[in-house]
Amino acid sequence: MNIFEIIKHLFTSKSSSWILELDDKDISPVVIQRFLVLHNMSMKKSRLLNKFVYTLSPKQYLSAVWSVLFFDGKKLNKAPFIRYPKKSDNTEKYHFIHKKIKRQYEMSDKDLEIMIPFINAEIDKDKPKWFSYYGIDAHEWKMNDIDIDLMKDYGDRPKVEVKKGLDAFF
Repeated sequence: MNIFEIIKHLFTSKSSSWILELDDKDISPVVIQRFLVLHNMSMKKSRLLNKFVYTLSPKQYLSAVWSVLFFDGKKLNKAPFIRYPKKSDNTEKYHFIHKKIKRQYEMSDKDLEIMIPFINAEIDKDKPKWFSYYGIDAHEWKMNDIDIDLMKDYGDRPKVEVKKGLDAFF
């Protein structure tokens, strides 16, 4: 029996006799506990089972889960569907400029990370100058409350000769 069938039986079976028919190697208490913690209805009840994930045998753990899940005697018609949580997207305020600066000056990730507060302070002093110099889209201008007509005041991007690599230090 695979893990999905076990979870289905945990939520839908009215008797626990199916647990005796399973092999211990088919039961993964850690995966089942992870599923229960992600499910909103069983989240609070599954906290009781945290301490038993590693201490009980797999069949004992399954019978504990089965009895705790719906202690009030109600079972579901089908097993719940749980979406895996997505990683939150933490982007910097001016990430679109940071990428261009990193590429222009051939900076490493760590160097850029150190310089971001200083770069942001300079950008905040004169946003239209930075936005027009790096050719930022009109959408980003609007998102940062900058008048797009200011882009025309700065003209074309001037060519700047930049020393790269170790030559920048000598």
